[in-house]
Amino acid sequence: GADLLAVNVDGDMPYDICEEPDTLEHIEGAMAAKGITQETIDDTRSAVERHLMEDVRRAIANGDSLEHRDTQGATLVS
Repeated sequence: GADLLAVNVDGDMPYDICEEPDTLEHIEGAMAAKGITQETIDDTRSAVERHLMEDVRRAIANGDSLEHRDTQGATLVS
C-alpha cells in the first residue's frame, strides 16, 4: 500500500534511495504492475516545480508580493 511515487524533499522516490537489490526488484515489479511509466515518474517528480511556477505567475498577475511570507516563513522566491 506504499506510495511508489512519493517524492522526498531531495526529489528522490523509493526506487532512487533503495539499496537492497531484492527490495528494488520488488519496487520495480510493483511499479510495472501498476503501469507506472518513466513519463509518469518524470511528471510526478516535476509537479512541485510546476505548482510553484503556477503560484508565482498567479501572484504576479494579481499584483501580489513575491516576498510575502507564509505561516512557515517561506516566500515564493526564497
